[in-house]
Amino acid sequence: MALPTLKTLEGGSSSGNEVLQAVVHEIRNPLMVVGGFVRKPAETLGPDSERSRYMGVILEEASRPERVMEEMTEKVKSDSV
Repeated sequence: MALPTLKTLEGGSSSGNEVLQAVVHEIRNPLMVVGGFVRKPAETLGPDSERSRYMGVILEEASRPERVMEEMTEKVKSDSV
């Protein structure tokens, strides 16, 4: 789904939920990729490894906006029912 342009929004052809869905999609996908690429090597490192701690911080920070995106998705779904 392509993000609506400002001109499209001003014309009123996209609902707020459509815009929100597009934004959530565009943010969530890269976060999931980052999390996946960090999670895999983190599994092979020992828990006391400095790199493991760094990867843990990356995973924690990436998961926060992921949770926000999930909440926004649920909000959009409940509003559209």
